[in-house]
Amino acid sequence: MLDYSTLPSVTEDEFVKDPDTYFERVHQGESPLLIINNDGRKYLLFDWEDYWKRFGMLYPDGEKERVEEACRKAALNAPQE
Repeated sequence: MLDYSTLPSVTEDEFVKDPDTYFERVHQGESPLLIINNDGRKYLLFDWEDYWKRFGMLYPDGEKERVEEACRKAALNAPQE
């Protein structure tokens, strides 16, 4: 069980101003990051590997690989900026 009081946290306004910084923090080990919405709702942002380590047993064998392959294909087809 996660204890929200011990998680690194950020408000929605802080997150929206600089999402890349928070994505990098999560990727560097601050996973999960608690994002507190302006109306008080709470969301968790996990690093991909941390998510699968915690919740991978909930998925059928091969699901992670299927999701990763779909993401690679979507990235290749995404419009370039």
